[in-house]
Amino acid sequence: MEDSAFRSEAFGDIYFMPKEGEAESRYVFWEGNQLTHRLIQPEKETFQIAELGFGTGLNYFLTRALWREIPNPPNIHYVSIEKFPIPIGMVNRMQLEIQSVPTWEEELIKVYLPYLGKPSQKEIQLLSYQTDHPSSHHRFTLSLYLGDVISALAQVGGPIDAFYLDGFAPSKNPEMWSPSVFSELKRLSLAGTTFSTFTAAGFVKRGLEKEGFFVRKQKGFGRKREMLVGTFHG
Repeated sequence: MEDSAFRSEAFGDIYFMPKEGEAESRYVFWEGNQLTHRLIQPEKETFQIAELGFGTGLNYFLTRALWREIPNPPNIHYVSIEKFPIPIGMVNRMQLEIQSVPTWEEELIKVYLPYLGKPSQKEIQLLSYQTDHPSSHHRFTLSLYLGDVISALAQVGGPIDAFYLDGFAPSKNPEMWSPSVFSELKRLSLAGTTFSTFTAAGFVKRGLEKEGFFVRKQKGFGRKREMLVGTFHG
């Protein structure tokens, strides 16, 4: 039911449905960027993922958990951008309802607590948090930028290896799907950079193609008929 959804008051849209969120995240973002293969046979010491829309942190927590299952992965630098941090009540609810992967450990809550439930200010805030791999020397580093997406992207350094485009539906949050955002994605990409997103909106496809991405539609998750994935060719 919709009433059980993790919902954003700022955008009138849902972050995810409790019984579907984990599977959708893995399908759309992990599998959409072919990350298992790319991390089992890494071509670099550090692999960079950039997410537009940190939200509840579900994509971050799931990606970290899947990375920890790989015996000897590269380091991960996970860059994420969020303008409207969730309230503390949603953090507590995540801890209760998401049991298959660790979420919101005490140390991370301490880092994020001063910002929870408060719209970001004009000045970009950068929060950093690290966790270690259980069987190797590698690390998973979160760099969370709080503020406007364009201002935050301007502070991000590339190249990014995989983009998670997860900024609510374009009709609900057009700022996250603007030509200026697509231009920043191009700046941060090299040949082979991938992206995936739940949306199949035509203007998103055209906007990314204009910036040098090869874009294709594939089957969406669950009731969603289609989604977009792609690779940057320059």
